[in-house]
Amino acid sequence: MNAKEVTKALMIEALEPYGASVSERGFIVSPGGRETDVIAIIDRGKLVISSVSAGKLFSGPQKVSTVEQFVEKFWYWEKPTLINLYI
Repeated sequence: MNAKEVTKALMIEALEPYGASVSERGFIVSPGGRETDVIAIIDRGKLVISSVSAGKLFSGPQKVSTVEQFVEKFWYWEKPTLINLYI
């Protein structure tokens, strides 16, 4: 797998628990199905999350936890819990 495929696979794994995904073009798709202008790339060994309109938003190690930290801090997303699913 090339770097782009690795990044997309990492993003899909990280976003799935939030009900979000990655579009064919590589942009984050919100739990509501709206494609954002936010994309992740690997730059100098780090995962860099950037917005087309605003530039670099977040960076960190190439780990699922980096993506989780970003979506929870930037968009205030939460992973659904069993309690939330029944409310």
